[in-house]
Amino acid sequence: MSAIEVIAEIDTLPRAEKERVWEHLHREMLAEVPESFRRGMADALAGRGVDMETALNDVPPSRP
Repeated sequence: MSAIEVIAEIDTLPRAEKERVWEHLHREMLAEVPESFRRGMADALAGRGVDMETALNDVPPSRP
């Protein structure tokens, strides 16, 4: 089955089934992303970051 055929099949699904497909794909794709990158993204989204000047010139605090 080609990607085009899979997409066409997904297009015919009810919304709840499409959501299940999305959740599965999201889990599969997330498994390929390194944990360190996911932590960094979570930190950035939570506002736990510093400007470039600080990052390059100051000693970072220790992590808990």
